[in-house]
Parts: sequence; structure tokens; C-alpha cells
Amino acid sequence: MIPSSDVNLCQSALNMVTCMFYQLCEFVGGKEKVDKLEKNEIELYFNLILIFSFIWSVGGNLYDGQPQNSRAKFSQFIKSKILKVKCFYSGVH
Repeated sequence: MIPSSDVNLCQSALNMVTCMFYQLCEFVGGKEKVDKLEKNEIELYFNLILIFSFIWSVGGNLYDGQPQNSRAKFSQFIKSKILKVKCFYSGVH
């Protein structure tokens, strides 16, 4: 792992959440339209944004070389956890 503080990793994740939320606003046509989304759609988008931000802020800080192969271990760990999260609803495939 590349030396980093927990505060820096948390700040990176929050910065990504903020950026992705602004991208979501642009995608749906503005903040006013985000406010009109159904609750399950907002939950879905927010869960996906959180997962994406966590993976890239923490996983992107890992060393991929041998012998640790940290990224592969992180990938296996996070997949086992994320697959248990019910962040999808029946309307999205």
C-alpha cells in the first residue's frame, strides 16, 4: 500500500462522491430533476456512487506488485462484500 493517512483516503472518497453527484445531476438534467426522482432511484444511484468512490479512493491507493498483490486481494475482498449489498431494484438490470 502506498503510504497515506486515513483522513486522506476519506477525503478522496468524499471528493469522488461530490463529483459523481454533480455528474448525476447533469445526467438527469439538473438538480431539480434529481429531486423529482423516485426514492428507490435515488438510493440506487447513491449506493452505486458510494461503492464506486470507495473502490477508487481506497483500491487506487494499493500497490499491484509481487509478492503482496494488494489490488487482487482487495478486489476479491470487495467483491465478496459488494455482492451481499442489495443496492439494485427490479427496474434496473
